[in-house]
Amino acid sequence: MPPGPVARLRLSAHLVAALGVAGSVAAQVGFEPLRAFTPRSGLAVAVDPWRNTLVWFGGDDGTGPNAETWIWRQGGLERSTPQTSPPPRSGHGLVTDLARGRLLLFGGRGAQTELGDTWTYDGTTWSLAATGGPLPRSGHAMAFDGASGAVVLHGGGRNSALLGDTWLWSGSAWTSAGSGGPGPRRGAAAAPFAGGVLLVGGQDLAGPRNDAFQWQGGAWNPFAGIGSPPPRHDAVLVAEANGTLLLAGGADPLGPRGDCWRLTGSAWSPVPTTQGLPARSGAAAAVDPASGDLLLAGGAGNFGARFGDVLRLQASGWATAQAAATPPARQGHAAAYDPSRSRAVVFGGTTQAGLDRSDTWEWDGVGWHELAQGGPSARQFHALAFDQSRSSVLLFGGRDASGARGDTWSWNGGTWTQLAPSQSPAPRQGHAMCTLGDGSVLLFGGSDANFTPLGDAFRWTALGWTTVVGLLPPARQFAALGYDAVRQRAVLFGGQRGAQVLADTWTYDGVSWQLAAPSTPPAGRFGAALAFAADRSRIVLTGGLDATFSVRGDTWEWDGSQWQAIGANPALPARHAAVLCHHAASDTTVLFGGSDLNGDLPDTRLYTSAAPARYTTFGAGCPGPWGTPQLAAAPGQRPWLGDTFELQLSGLPPQAGLVIVVFGFSNSLWLGQPLPAPLAPYGLPGCQAFLSLDDPFYAFHGGGTLRFPFPLTMGASYTGFTYYNQFLAVDASVPNAVGAVISNAGQGTLGRR
Repeated sequence: MPPGPVARLRLSAHLVAALGVAGSVAAQVGFEPLRAFTPRSGLAVAVDPWRNTLVWFGGDDGTGPNAETWIWRQGGLERSTPQTSPPPRSGHGLVTDLARGRLLLFGGRGAQTELGDTWTYDGTTWSLAATGGPLPRSGHAMAFDGASGAVVLHGGGRNSALLGDTWLWSGSAWTSAGSGGPGPRRGAAAAPFAGGVLLVGGQDLAGPRNDAFQWQGGAWNPFAGIGSPPPRHDAVLVAEANGTLLLAGGADPLGPRGDCWRLTGSAWSPVPTTQGLPARSGAAAAVDPASGDLLLAGGAGNFGARFGDVLRLQASGWATAQAAATPPARQGHAAAYDPSRSRAVVFGGTTQAGLDRSDTWEWDGVGWHELAQGGPSARQFHALAFDQSRSSVLLFGGRDASGARGDTWSWNGGTWTQLAPSQSPAPRQGHAMCTLGDGSVLLFGGSDANFTPLGDAFRWTALGWTTVVGLLPPARQFAALGYDAVRQRAVLFGGQRGAQVLADTWTYDGVSWQLAAPSTPPAGRFGAALAFAADRSRIVLTGGLDATFSVRGDTWEWDGSQWQAIGANPALPARHAAVLCHHAASDTTVLFGGSDLNGDLPDTRLYTSAAPARYTTFGAGCPGPWGTPQLAAAPGQRPWLGDTFELQLSGLPPQAGLVIVVFGFSNSLWLGQPLPAPLAPYGLPGCQAFLSLDDPFYAFHGGGTLRFPFPLTMGASYTGFTYYNQFLAVDASVPNAVGAVISNAGQGTLGRR
């Protein structure tokens, strides 16, 4: 029987007395952006020779410019978080100011307009150095002139206007050097060269250029190079250690380029490589002072896809120095969690430009890793789920260049294998799949090759596909589906049927479907992302397209009977066709990609609570004749304030009897003695107390197991409070003086949603 009210009041008194260690954390949940070097273009890099590092700043990942500072140190990128930082920007200039021992940053494109501020960086702190001087601009060229000790700036663009002025920075202010020389242009490249500065290419009103100018003695002069590279803009130009220059990438009217050229003296020559540079513009490159390697990062490729890798130029060509930190932007991809390897798997998808993908990525709870290219054909609007019978991820269907697909594939963490079940669902796209509590996979709906909505359902087991019969939800495509591990139900929401956008909620218990009747459902939508967030013990739904075909950014949680709107902070930027997947090993829910109708989104965001509820176990119980008693949270249960939290007591005697569940508020001291404390002096040899024995609760069990409920009705001030549990199982057959054994222990932290 459950504990009585007197015991609860007594426990509450102990909690009040212990509030000195409890927190007052405000409840909050939000979509925190992943702090990784995401794919971006328009970034800038400079050598920091005083600390033997490279410093990258800013860039645009497709959702807008950022203000991130990254340091290349000991062969890898590290995120730096200085207390002050320039505002977000892309297309800015960043150079090594050797005369002042600082890095110098100017201008760029901010969130709304061009910027005209000047900043310096000393390896630790960004400082605003000036707000006057050159007009605000982006796409300008900057380099350090060793002869004069000044930083030279030329050109750039402001809104639609091209600029052709030249400015000099000598440490305290900018001075104008007039408008002679290269003429108005943006996207030119510049680097120190032959005691001055060389400027190459760019784009003026007539298009991309391949001319060059040399700054020497305070003036620009045409540079008569031999065998000039083809015209381009937004390329990189790097001064190499032996006095040569390397020009790489850029863009012309046909798109990004991947060729590289080297300037030796006055002669240009193409760089022969066995592995070319993946075509890109808007990258940033410099020579690493620690290794002497020329490193290139970021940039934008075909169809606007951005790069997040760092490449190293070797004698044989370009090689990966650091792989991309996140998958390229996409929509219409699919994801599933593989608990056997603690990985969230993402496959395929498409871009707004119509480029279908066939790459496989995995999230390990910290970062992304690209695992494979190939396997299933490049496709979109397929579905993934974990196949417990094979300990692998199952893929079905989707749409590729040939139309709707009906193939079944299995991913084991290294290889995709096409399966050949004896029967299979019809080819389809936009269907939904999830793994049920028994390990089988549920598939529902979608649309056929003619985009006619489907209303059938199937189960996948070790024996293959079987049809689900009985009452089913109405036909639809792009519905959201996930498995609620607490309520042990699959939950389906919304979708699209012709011109109708649905807002109904259905649950499936493994036998039959039931139409739910929440009082305040989310607005109808399709293409939303849905997953069970175990750290919140709820289904989470976000994004999608509504009945007006407007993209949504709202977030909702399902508690088994009602939908609740969540004021996520940070909020999720509106999107549809993204993926949401709970990563159980790190206890976080990861969201990736999607589209905001203006473009594909490359961001990774983690949906987490600021005041999470936690329950973990520790220590070991002492065995009795029937085994060792075990204490744990009941499946899916966490100690949330306002909920009834259930403990699961297993390994109890087979016959009915008494248990005593103890709550304690310390795991370090009991009666002035350190914990854990041996209980042999109390007639329990081989047993230990792992906590202070502050409040006992009595309950009767029927043999074997017991679920022990405890209402957590305390107020918000208890948020973050930590307590401990252990239980004693009484049985006369136990050969000790007490006739009982002790379980392991549990530690709970009270959370607030």
